[in-house]
Amino acid sequence: MGACFSAGNSVFEVVAVDEGGGEGGSGGAAADRRNGCGSAMGGEGKEEGGRRENDGGDTKEDSGGKRDREPLLTLLARTGPKKGSTIAVGADGATFGRANENTVCVADRELSRKHTHVAWSHGQFFVSDMGSTNGTYVQLVGPYAGAYPLNLNDHVLVGRTGFSVNRWDFGCSEEMGCRRTMEDKSLLVQDVALPEFGAGPLLAPQTWAAVYDGHGGEECSAFLQKRLHLEVSLSLARLAPQLKATATDAHDAITAAAAEGSSSSSSSSSSSSAHANGSSSGGGGSSSSSSEGAWAAFDELVMGALTEAFVATDGDFLASKGAAGSTASTVLVLGTRAYCANVGDSRTVLCRRGGHATALSDDHKPSREDEARRIKAAGGFIINKRVMGELAVSRAFGDAEFKKGISEILGEENVQDGEDEQPGTDLTKPLVIARVYGDEEVSSQAFRKGDLRQ
Repeated sequence: MGACFSAGNSVFEVVAVDEGGGEGGSGGAAADRRNGCGSAMGGEGKEEGGRRENDGGDTKEDSGGKRDREPLLTLLARTGPKKGSTIAVGADGATFGRANENTVCVADRELSRKHTHVAWSHGQFFVSDMGSTNGTYVQLVGPYAGAYPLNLNDHVLVGRTGFSVNRWDFGCSEEMGCRRTMEDKSLLVQDVALPEFGAGPLLAPQTWAAVYDGHGGEECSAFLQKRLHLEVSLSLARLAPQLKATATDAHDAITAAAAEGSSSSSSSSSSSSAHANGSSSGGGGSSSSSSEGAWAAFDELVMGALTEAFVATDGDFLASKGAAGSTASTVLVLGTRAYCANVGDSRTVLCRRGGHATALSDDHKPSREDEARRIKAAGGFIINKRVMGELAVSRAFGDAEFKKGISEILGEENVQDGEDEQPGTDLTKPLVIARVYGDEEVSSQAFRKGDLRQ
């Protein structure tokens, strides 16, 4: 009650909440809570002799006098084009935005076409943003007013200026070019916030940044924008116990090496004497090697998780019968370690102070010898630096036709029984793949990893 949320120039206040339920209400909630306004649906609801009348409500009454009501939320528009009007939201929820297909269409140029979603779930109403350009903000009122802890990904509205709590400052520039529609997507999740990793400094926070360059339409790039980081999160969550144990081993080895180094420097006179007698100390070499080995094992686990997520996401898109395709160039940051994984020819570059730039991604193009060898081993060919004379990248998400083997594309009856096949040729293998690691032809070239502090 009294809570507000703003979208664009409009501010909506919750003035009545009816959580519905059976006789006497549900979960101890009041049957109809109001804050000085009319009924939920605009009628003049009132109680007479134990019987509720509501011109617009959804109250049902059986012969035993029991009531079964739908949950109902009443909003009052405080500002904006709908100022003064009331809006009723039932169990089906409602969407707010400029587009006519929204439940509540608001003629406000500050709103996105689909801006805000109000939904009923688990006995409560929830408000969420729908990926709008300028966000949906909730005003803290009543018992929630006052100090509030801020976390990564949180957004704050002060007046008409929106602020976000970021780990990284970022900017995004897009250009559609001569195409009829924008086929590319990008995404930055400041903190994926995997609960399985906890809040320790070794693996937190987890940041995901990605650019998806679509071709043949936006269907595939839009799918990746919504799904790929979620699949990566699932893969990492399954490996969380191993990752945490390996990272702890690496950290302990570094701590031991530092302690050995400190002990070695504090006994310099003894060391000098030892050198004079022809002997020397280890200097923490074993601990350092142990740390490197632990981090190498950690990196392999992360690479496997990313590969698993990429392949699974590609399979899900192909299963949805999508026909478009997309590249992906991504960066995953776990604590102070960063991993770049890419499919296709979109590029990621790491820029450091002093003007130093490091290429993190590898282009997957048919002109590469190793990629051309893989394609030809699958029975394909390359013309004008394109797979089968059509596709300019050798790895991509989607592109369903190129994920088929030559035998499937041509039909079994049109493929000879191996008489003219070159040794090592497998006509069932796909011409274009979405793998980023673990392939026998590419090995770890598609991955770049390292410590951000180095």
